[in-house]
Amino acid sequence: MLNLFKIITAFILLLASAYVFAAKPTSNKPPTVSLTSPGSGATYVAPASISMSASATDSDGSITKVEFYRGSALIGTSTTAPYSVVATNVPTGTYTLTAKAYDNAGASTTSGGVSVTVTAAPNIVFTGPVDGSVIYSSQVVINNLLNIYYDIERKINSNELSH
Repeated sequence: MLNLFKIITAFILLLASAYVFAAKPTSNKPPTVSLTSPGSGATYVAPASISMSASATDSDGSITKVEFYRGSALIGTSTTAPYSVVATNVPTGTYTLTAKAYDNAGASTTSGGVSVTVTAAPNIVFTGPVDGSVIYSSQVVINNLLNIYYDIERKINSNELSH
């Protein structure tokens, strides 16, 4: 009976040690992420809409979300590939854009930064036609054609054109 007790005890210890080794957690590898759009050095006019997209993968799990940042400000989150958001009404300035991917085990990685510039809209002053003038588009075309015709006729008459 004592031998049977020793055998059962040894078997239980063997099972317990197998459980400890089997339950040992594996290390989670963080995901990889890169910002694929916009390209570094891109320029926009304020108030800008900037489309941002990223590529993200996880070698030992799955991607749960990708966050997009302008500096430290969160622009938006995408949970399905292709991962993308649009930053709207971006004011003038130079910004560093990044993407941060999270995997199903909670690990995260932030992409390298991409620098973009948003410039002010140009100031355009319309100086013509004079107030009260009315110009019809067909009139402009006809006047241009007549000017071309008269210029060619003048050159023919003065022998400026050669064959």
